Amino acid sequence: VIPEFILRMHARENPFRIYGGQETRAFCYVDDAVRATMLVAAAPACDGEIVHIGNQREEVTIETLATLVMDQFGNRVEIKECGGRSGSVSRRCPNTSKLKHLTGFEAQVDLKDGLALTRQWYLSHAGAPR
Repeated sequence: VIPEFILRMHARENPFRIYGGQETRAFCYVDDAVRATMLVAAAPACDGEIVHIGNQREEVTIETLATLVMDQFGNRVEIKECGGRSGSVSRRCPNTSKLKHLTGFEAQVDLKDGLALTRQWYLSHAGAPR
């Protein structure tokens, strides 16, 4: 959803359509996810275990995420709630307590910084007009 929101905001979509605006999600920046995956792979205590990778500290609604993406562009537009998507769940947030216990992992990149880094990457690498 984050890359889609970034590219749609870059294209100046207005009104900005969202689906499941009150559904919540927790996002993990890719560098943190890779670091967590490497820690799990290297930790003997994780052998045979199911370990959730993610960042449970900043669970946000889809509507809040849209607003945060808009803030990255310095431009707020009307948000148009289009209802939930078929089969979508109301909440996605990993329980990362086992990850922390077994590896000591804690996410380093907060949501706002991750959005800024992701916006920068997509606008310079993903074929979006500059």
